[in-house]
Amino acid sequence: MKVRYFRVLTTLAAGALVASLLAEPAGAAFPGTNGEILFQSDRTTMASPEGDYEIFTMNPDGTNVIQLTFNAATDHSPTFSPDGTKIAFTSTRDESLDVFKMNSGGTSQTNMTNDASGDLDPDWQPF
Repeated sequence: MKVRYFRVLTTLAAGALVASLLAEPAGAAFPGTNGEILFQSDRTTMASPEGDYEIFTMNPDGTNVIQLTFNAATDHSPTFSPDGTKIAFTSTRDESLDVFKMNSGGTSQTNMTNDASGDLDPDWQPF
């Protein structure tokens, strides 16, 4: 009887674990309120013929790819703010790795850290 009871509890526990894992959201970056995918790419474009890393957005179906940064530096590690209106990213455009922010459409790019020792991988904290 104890063995059967143990098997039932084990089966229930395993089922609860699987259910909790399936209930978790996918491990993807926060898409912002507009549902866009935010990414970095070293693709060569007419606006970026150097092939250095720049920041882009696109629709979830892969359409409407828009380049947001345009420079000869490396821009990477983009992340949307919790409300999807801002983007934080790392750039080497000021001779060191610094954290920048910009509006979700790519305007108002501002160096937030200006630190010669370098800063990496920005993230937003909800308030």
